[in-house]
Amino acid sequence: MPIFASASGTIRAFEASEPDKAGIKKVHENFFVILFKILSLRDYLDSTRKCNLTVLVKRQAAVASWLSH
Repeated sequence: MPIFASASGTIRAFEASEPDKAGIKKVHENFFVILFKILSLRDYLDSTRKCNLTVLVKRQAAVASWLSH
């Protein structure tokens, strides 16, 4: 049972009701789903950026090689 101190300094115990616990659990689940989606999107964008950069460097090298002939 969580214990909280009030502004007046008194300590009281607080126990969440079952509907509150279900709501809190749902909020936590939603938070982790959203966090996973954000991290997945970030990883995808990072890999896409790296891939595009590699392609760009190869194209520049090919153009430089072609121009030097």
